[in-house]
Parts: sequence; C-alpha cells; structure tokens
Amino acid sequence: MSLKCTICKSSKTVFKRAYSGEILCEKCFSKTFIKRVVKTISRYNMLHFNDKIGVAVSGGKDSLTLLHVLYKIEKKFPHSQLLAITIDEGIKGYREESLKIAIEACKKLKIKHVISSFKEAYGASLDEMIKISQEKNVFISPCTLCGILRRHLLFHIAKNLDLDALATAHTLDDIVQTYFLNVLRGDVNIFIRKVSNEKPKLITPFRLTPEKEVAFYAYLKGYYLQSTLCKYAYSSARNFVRNFLNQYETNYPGALFTALHTFEKFEISEEKESKKERCIICGERSSRKICRVCEILSKLDLKPKI
Repeated sequence: MSLKCTICKSSKTVFKRAYSGEILCEKCFSKTFIKRVVKTISRYNMLHFNDKIGVAVSGGKDSLTLLHVLYKIEKKFPHSQLLAITIDEGIKGYREESLKIAIEACKKLKIKHVISSFKEAYGASLDEMIKISQEKNVFISPCTLCGILRRHLLFHIAKNLDLDALATAHTLDDIVQTYFLNVLRGDVNIFIRKVSNEKPKLITPFRLTPEKEVAFYAYLKGYYLQSTLCKYAYSSARNFVRNFLNQYETNYPGALFTALHTFEKFEISEEKESKKERCIICGERSSRKICRVCEILSKLDLKPKI
C-alpha cells in the first residue's frame, strides 16, 4: 500500500520530512518550500516591497536555488529590484565551472549579473594568496582566507550598488554549524545576526530551511549542478561540525531547529552591535582596532584595490 501525500492525498509521494512526519508529492513539496521561505522573510523582517536586492550567487546548488526562489517571489513586487553578485576567488579547476553556471542562470532569468574577483580587488587570486602565505610561513587556512575576503568584497559591491539587502544562501544547517563553530572557537559574541540594521542588511531566506530540502528542490527543478569540489574543502573545520550535526539530526529529527531557537536567544543586541569600533585602516565596523581583512592583507603584503 503506497503512502499518500499529507496535504493533497496524492499517492505520488516523493519526499518525507522526518522532523514533521509529512509525506509530500512533488507539487506540495515545492509549494511548502516556497511558503517557508516567504514566512522566513516575513518573520525576520528581511525585506520590504521596494527593496533593491543583491543575491550572492556562487553557482552552487544553494545559491542557484535562492536566486530562482527570490526571482519567483519578487515578481509579485514590481517595485523591488533583483540582481546577482558572483565572486571569482581564483580557484583553478573549480571556479571556472560554477562561474559558467551562474552566468547562464542569470541570462536565463534576465537578471543583472555583477562579477568581481579577488585578483581585481586584492591584487592576488586565492591560489596565489595561499602560495604567498606558505612562502612567508604565515598560517591562514584557505577557508578562512576565502570566507573573510569574499564576504568583504560582497559587501563592498553591495554598498557601491546602493543595495538595501544582500541575500546569501546559508541554510538552517549552515547557520547552526556557524553558531557551534563560534562557541568552539570562543567567539560567543559574534553569532550570526538574523538581520543587520546597516545598509545593505545581510539576509538569509533559507535560515529555516534544511540543506537537504534545498538540494531536493534544486533536483526537482532540474538546475544544473556543479560536478567539481573545491580543492581546499578538506581543510575546513566546518566539516567536523557538519558531520556531527548531520548524524545527530538523523538520530534526532528536528534537532537543528531546536538548536537554532536556543542560539537565537543569545543573539547580539542592536545596542551592543552599535558600540563596535571602526578599523583604523579601512574604517569599516570591527570588534578590534584592525579588522580581519586588513590584518590578513597586511600579513600577505597585499594592498587592496577597492
């Protein structure tokens, strides 16, 4: 006897949500997927009807899905604007494919696409930065370099474009992993904020969506996915936390939602955030006198061009 869709009672089911017990057909899964994103945007007051929104699009499954979903949602708001931003870090054998995917997706949706690179902004690609760090005997993990500088460049572009919001495709899994990593590193005062009050505000519409559901939605919609893996992924401390949380969620469905709810209780207050200092070199808001971006570039003897 085949199981029927919890919502429409169709026998053509394709997905089961272990944490809720729902069994869904393709149509109902897609509808509830979009509905959750809309509710997330509303719950955290992420967007307004006339916002100019930039989507960070790497070309991976999560960012491609976010681009398509926001495109679908924002069509209902004619006064809003949507564009894509892609950063080419300069990872030979990896970024070429994803960049091509991102370009094709934006062309298909007829969305303005802004592309920048580490080479243009900082004077060196990520591959070159890693080589420089090795030569100078300066230990900075590839993922740390990439994450900090990519985020910095994304915000720089977003500010230049006068965007109201910058959307990233961080899923429920990503956000809970980051909270755990911050605790393990002792960085208890820099939890990811739900919504920043500075313009552009950073938003995460997939904040309440598990990564597995994002991947399944991308599969159902037939989005072309990248076949190569980043050669530096092995060095990420996130992998250990990801593996642990994936196993825990498998054994105890819904654990990620519980963890997120708990961590959000300790979110940085607006008052505390406003008291942050400014970097004495670049002037950006920072919890230290010299921000991490300027510190990294100084150690590598690189002078930013932005």
